[in-house]
Amino acid sequence: MPGTFYTINYIAENTSDTPLVGRAIPSLAPGEAALYFKKLDCFCFDEQLFPPKQPITMAVRFVIESDIPTDLNKLTLSYTFFKVE
Repeated sequence: MPGTFYTINYIAENTSDTPLVGRAIPSLAPGEAALYFKKLDCFCFDEQLFPPKQPITMAVRFVIESDIPTDLNKLTLSYTFFKVE
């Protein structure tokens, strides 16, 4: 609902035997919704340490602005992690 603050948790796990560091790159669909989607806090702002074989919970806090067009009624937020060397 526009104007409401949300916190969503993502769970990820490093299935390897060694720790790794990753950075998340966000994607929002449809793209025009990005004008109205405001992240207040996100695990994607920083690199994340993934211990081996241990799930971690990562939060994102956001608001969808009240003036979003009514035809933008379904948004999909996803992340892709890339290993940081």
